[in-house]
Amino acid sequence: MIERYFSIKENDSQTYDFQFIRITEDCDKDDTLINELQKSIIREYREPSYLQRKRRNLDRAGLEDYIRKKVIPDEITNFDLATRYGDFGEIFASLVIQFVDNKKTFNKLQWKFNKDKSVFGTDIVSFDSLEEPSEICYYEVKTRENCLNKEEVSRKKIGDDEIIEKEYISVIAYKSLEKDMLSDKESILDYMSRFYHATGDEDISDLFSDLVDGVKSVNKSYEVFIITDSKNLSKDYKSLLTALNSYPKTINPLKVTFIFIDSIKQLMTETWNTIVEHGAVFIEENSL
Repeated sequence: MIERYFSIKENDSQTYDFQFIRITEDCDKDDTLINELQKSIIREYREPSYLQRKRRNLDRAGLEDYIRKKVIPDEITNFDLATRYGDFGEIFASLVIQFVDNKKTFNKLQWKFNKDKSVFGTDIVSFDSLEEPSEICYYEVKTRENCLNKEEVSRKKIGDDEIIEKEYISVIAYKSLEKDMLSDKESILDYMSRFYHATGDEDISDLFSDLVDGVKSVNKSYEVFIITDSKNLSKDYKSLLTALNSYPKTINPLKVTFIFIDSIKQLMTETWNTIVEHGAVFIEENSL
């Protein structure tokens, strides 16, 4: 799907101290893209085999009701909409990782307890192999309609003055990734060890347990994804790269991937607007 609609351009210059990838649209979006995105979203939230089991009790209307009430985030508050933005971005980035790098990504969205909230911690983690990984890559994903506006990161009072500190989203994303990676918790790998133990795959569970305990080690790499509207496909977006390049970095190697989508808000609106009805059909047709 990614290769049909998007092209990938790798930065050849030595301008930055990180690898830079730019992904742009090649052709117009259509119903096929919308349907494939909807399928990917539903698969991230629920195992297809689990949804097939739902057909024991639910007809078409029941499946729609389940998807609406139990699976996808609401769109009532700004927090709900932020969750939709964030989840959409993580799912889209996972598709790019699977296609561009041919890596397996670990799905954590389906283990939400509250569908209307974002999952904290590392956004995505990928492996070249689950059985014998030689490299683990950690990702931070930021999805914005306009990524050029600096965002507030702190606010403090100095005398009568209020000082508001703002930074580009590229730096914010990197600092978030850095904070997770410099923590000694390795929470995502510990979770994966428990997850595979619960599913009965003790070999893979032991592998991730050994990584957490320091008994085994693999190479690590890091990547920031910024998904934004194509109106930023001007030289202006380079200010985000320059700001990140100037920031002192403690984790490497680092890659930064920009994904420019024409009318990203429209794409997400169309995807979410019909996902309930289409999702029920996908389940009935066993086409997820």
